[in-house]
Amino acid sequence: MEDQNPFSQDSRQNQLRAPHQIGKTLKVTALPTYLLALTAILLLGAFFVWGFLGTVSDKVYYSGYNTAKASLQQLEHELTYCTITAPLTGAVSRIDATLYSAATPGVPLFYIVDTEHLKVCFDVLENELHKFGPGTKILVYSVAYPAEAHEAYISAISPVVEKNGMVHMEATLQPHPNLMPGMTAIVTKAQ
Repeated sequence: MEDQNPFSQDSRQNQLRAPHQIGKTLKVTALPTYLLALTAILLLGAFFVWGFLGTVSDKVYYSGYNTAKASLQQLEHELTYCTITAPLTGAVSRIDATLYSAATPGVPLFYIVDTEHLKVCFDVLENELHKFGPGTKILVYSVAYPAEAHEAYISAISPVVEKNGMVHMEATLQPHPNLMPGMTAIVTKAQ
């Protein structure tokens, strides 16, 4: 049997003409078809992979990356509206908001107590008003810590005498770890 190239034009024509060699012909001629199909698939796959990796920015658009990135940026921008900034330094004294509830304009979410600018409010009898004036030094003793004296200075005096003969006054205190808003205190004039 002579060696013929099964891929040559002449051998394919000879094999196709002989009906008794159809089984052999299919085997011999089908081999290049499989090889060509496999080669085409591999080449197309290689071109696709090379094209995808070579031009990532072109293919990313089709993958939805840009849409997802734009959505993320929009959500991050909206998240900045969720940050609540306090107008002053202090401590939260009461929370009215509940978890996952929506904020309504004009309705307080919580209350903040200014712990940096403390003041003591007290009343003085009308006949003792002459002893106190703006800037007068007083001593404040909290009931919780009676051994500690805190200096304060009169900052406001009510211009009105109440019906019971008392005059309302306010004095500013320096912040102290043992002083908290709402504490009961004893106030005396400093000597």
